[in-house]
Amino acid sequence: MLKVLQQHQSEFACALVHHQSTHEQFFRKITKTSKISPQLALDIYRNNTHGARLKSLEITYPVCRKILGNETFHLIAQQYVIEGTEGSSDLNHFGESFNLHIRSLLAAGRLAEEYCYLTDLIAFEYKMHDAYYADTDPIFPFKQFEQKVDNGQSIYFKTSSALALIVSEYPVYEIWRSNKEQQHAGEIKPIDGKQHLLVYRDEYKSSIAVINNNEYSILKAIINNLSLQEIINNTNFDINNVLPVLITNRWIVGIK
Repeated sequence: MLKVLQQHQSEFACALVHHQSTHEQFFRKITKTSKISPQLALDIYRNNTHGARLKSLEITYPVCRKILGNETFHLIAQQYVIEGTEGSSDLNHFGESFNLHIRSLLAAGRLAEEYCYLTDLIAFEYKMHDAYYADTDPIFPFKQFEQKVDNGQSIYFKTSSALALIVSEYPVYEIWRSNKEQQHAGEIKPIDGKQHLLVYRDEYKSSIAVINNNEYSILKAIINNLSLQEIINNTNFDINNVLPVLITNRWIVGIK
């Protein structure tokens, strides 16, 4: 029974995504309970789904929408929704690949080069949005940590489920803040090198921290499953000063 239901769901999703009138096998399975045809019913449902996804993109990417303007953003978002064959059915997590869509428009010359920073900004906005829905983190197990150290066991840290890292050649944080918070509006200057940002959740609010290259590198090493000893052995990492900060800020929340 479950397999049959999953098959019907898969066929229904395929019919929604592809704008074709050749889904006869699926249509034959639809019980006629009204005077409208299965194709018309599917078209109505598809339009409602598209509308919900467009609204979801507007909620997830308010700064991008403000920068592009409502009309341009709507046209780009509409194309993404109509042409997209992937994406979560959960609207809270829909639109993660929107930055790739913007990148393709830039590469094709369909979006002005002055918007080259948008791919990083959109990735940043999605991570801010996604952090809000992340699972609740446990309390760091200090006793277990101490025991592993005493026993000489390998230690692999676990980062917060809401944590995300962004590295950009553009002043993404300043652009976001200037458009999000009017009191910070003003001239935005180019940056030297790269900007490292950390997205996390503070209680029930998504937050941002501008971190240095050392903090970024250590967190990246942890995410890449390097052990504490491997990080210590890397002379480029100042783990002694950084580790207490990561644990205190609850960016590291456990041991694997």
